[in-house]
Amino acid sequence: MVTLNAHPIASGTATGLTRLVDSLVLWPIDGHHVKSDRCSASASHIREPYRHGLHAMPNNPTTSGIQAAFVTACFMLPMQIYSRRFRTRHGRKCIATAVGASTIQAPSSSDHAQGFALVPYGEKWEQRTPAICCDGLVAGADLQLTHWKGNATPSSNYADTSTEIALNFVAQVSSASSSTDDLELNEHLSILSNSTVVNNHCDSDGLIACWTLLYPQEALARKDALVAAACVGDFQEWPVQNAEVGLKLNAAIEAIAETCSSDEEAYFTIFEKMTDLVDDICDTGDRTSNLWHAAWQQLQDGKALIKSGTVHYWLDKHGVAVFEHPADIPELPGPIYNLASQEDLAAGRVRRNLLVFTHKGLDGDTERHFIYERPRHAWVQRLVTRVPVTAPTSQCCKQLLESLPEANRWVQYKSLAGIVRTEHPLSEETSIEKVLQALYEVDSI
Repeated sequence: MVTLNAHPIASGTATGLTRLVDSLVLWPIDGHHVKSDRCSASASHIREPYRHGLHAMPNNPTTSGIQAAFVTACFMLPMQIYSRRFRTRHGRKCIATAVGASTIQAPSSSDHAQGFALVPYGEKWEQRTPAICCDGLVAGADLQLTHWKGNATPSSNYADTSTEIALNFVAQVSSASSSTDDLELNEHLSILSNSTVVNNHCDSDGLIACWTLLYPQEALARKDALVAAACVGDFQEWPVQNAEVGLKLNAAIEAIAETCSSDEEAYFTIFEKMTDLVDDICDTGDRTSNLWHAAWQQLQDGKALIKSGTVHYWLDKHGVAVFEHPADIPELPGPIYNLASQEDLAAGRVRRNLLVFTHKGLDGDTERHFIYERPRHAWVQRLVTRVPVTAPTSQCCKQLLESLPEANRWVQYKSLAGIVRTEHPLSEETSIEKVLQALYEVDSI
């Protein structure tokens, strides 16, 4: 087991971090793996970023130097800042982590978990101490507090994000009497007072949820901000409540994690800073603006494009939310699309998203790239406050690839919410309406 030695953490601070990482293992989506002996490697440096639009749009030689500079300054560079680390939950599924579990100690107490361990993805918790898997599903854990597929999270605690689940759990436990007659609650109290919190990946929802179990009182006092940030991180949402705080906090967490050389270091560093980070962002944000300012500006720019109609949103009669981007405007941050379609999503009218990117080819003809996906919360199947959206069957996806216009230019889109996308642009003759009709003829629910 790989151990992070730390002095006891008190009042949200910790010192004495030592990483003993012998190797890293990369698990790509196809099940093969490659080993690396670079101890400093980080998941953020090998994960494919959440970048459909930029991946889909080749450079346009007809764009003027001024236009190119504008696009780069306003979108490309800040987008890299916004989406560098955690976008793989919706992009290619690739996880790098230390071989063995890494542990962080918390001060001894009966009202919270006693430590944290990062368990390699796909590995089992085999230590003698009880474990609570939080966010990621880890085999061998005594209690599950997660929204992942196949979870056995108690119904009394369940919510749409793992952060909300963890907050519900600590609220329930902290208000319980030690002499309660509730057998399940007694069991949870016993597990919590002796447990290690475990997770198998690093993202905003997971970080916040695990921190909540380690520091329940601090977390409960900052509940609204934490929930908003988790919704941004896991669902690419523009929160209905506490939007500015949630968007900035998620951006700050990602910025800190990006500076870390491993997921273990990211957990340790953010656990140490979380209380002060949330408090500052909820106040003026002056001390932490270097962490979130670039991402926040990018969000404001994207919001202006939607509000002005430059990026055009409309909902077709079959429930497809269409986002049309004019020439040379790349993909926007996910929360922008969520903000545009928020009312339709809440009413259950959106079953799919279609992102359309337009550019001029070398011969001056209009070409288009397409991304077809479910709403970005829909990868979670067990939902409480959001509307579930059924995924297409594998047969449906295969049929789409065979029947869509210019079928040889489409590929499966391997992301948590993805369905299909274009690998090469479609010609001007293939209209958006033609694509929509072909999609509905196969993928009608």
